[in-house]
Amino acid sequence: MPWERQPIGGVLLEACVEEIMNFPTKVAGWKVTSFLCEKGHISAALDRDGSLGTGGGSYNWIEPQIVRDDFHPEIITHVAEPPDDV
Repeated sequence: MPWERQPIGGVLLEACVEEIMNFPTKVAGWKVTSFLCEKGHISAALDRDGSLGTGGGSYNWIEPQIVRDDFHPEIITHVAEPPDDV
């Protein structure tokens, strides 16, 4: 069965909430827009809070504000692709 050897829902939810509570949600120039919890992996999505120079931050502002001695997330940047009709 596909659910065999999978974490129990309550256990997964508890681990997810614990990790979300560890994530700093105040990152200068950025706003946290969502979290995604999957087995063994939790992701946070951040969007720039305005344009550079008008409150939005460079992506290199993120790491120094969220990394701590006991918290070392992988930071992956994504640049939106322009629409095909442009």
